[in-house]
Amino acid sequence: GICCRAGGGRGARRAAAAAGPATGCAAAGVATTFVVILAADCVYVLENPGAWGKLLATIAALSTPTTLVFVTYTDRGHNKMWERFVAQRVSKLFHVVPVAPHLLHPVAQPGAPGRLEQQNPACQIFCWTLKE
Repeated sequence: GICCRAGGGRGARRAAAAAGPATGCAAAGVATTFVVILAADCVYVLENPGAWGKLLATIAALSTPTTLVFVTYTDRGHNKMWERFVAQRVSKLFHVVPVAPHLLHPVAQPGAPGRLEQQNPACQIFCWTLKE
């Protein structure tokens, strides 16, 4: 789990990771729910095809209905797979709302001065909130 990196020795982190996201965080002395969760460009489909489901399970375990989850997505050739994942799996657990582009920092747009990845498509940001 992601929170296992926050504290504890190597053995504590390993035990926390084996216990699952929420239990693992508690074992490592880290909060088990959060106000804001940010998942920014952290899943690469080709290298790890099961990662989206694991990411969803972790986010759900660490969320409450008041948690704001911001997930970024940049289409790198898997847009249909992403849309199917959101429609079939994410939407069962979360309300999903795209963040309007005018609310983003100007550097988020392709070709913007200061943007590190000039050739990538625009970054999309979605806000998820856990359904009650």
